[in-house]
Amino acid sequence: MIVVSVGYLLLAVYHWASDIVLLFAIVALMAIFVWMCTGIAAVLFPYTARKMFEDSPVNRRVGGIPLLSIVGAIDAAIMAYFIYITMFT
Repeated sequence: MIVVSVGYLLLAVYHWASDIVLLFAIVALMAIFVWMCTGIAAVLFPYTARKMFEDSPVNRRVGGIPLLSIVGAIDAAIMAYFIYITMFT
C-alpha cells in the first residue's frame, strides 16, 4: 500500500513537471524506490516466511544471519543512497 501511494505521488509530480531532465529523474526515482522495497522484502523474508525460506535452495547463512538478508540490506542501503543522490543533488 505504501509503495502504491508513493508511486501515485511521484506520478503526479511527473505529470506536472515540465523539464525533460526532471521527468527522467522522477522515473529513475520511482524505479529505485521499487528496488529498495525489494531489498527490504529480502531482509524480512527469512524471518516472516521461515518455513518457505528453510525449504528453499537459497537457505544459506553467514555467521548465523541469512545470506538473503545480508544481500537485501546491502541492496536497500545502496538504493537509499541513490534516492538521496537523485533528490538532493
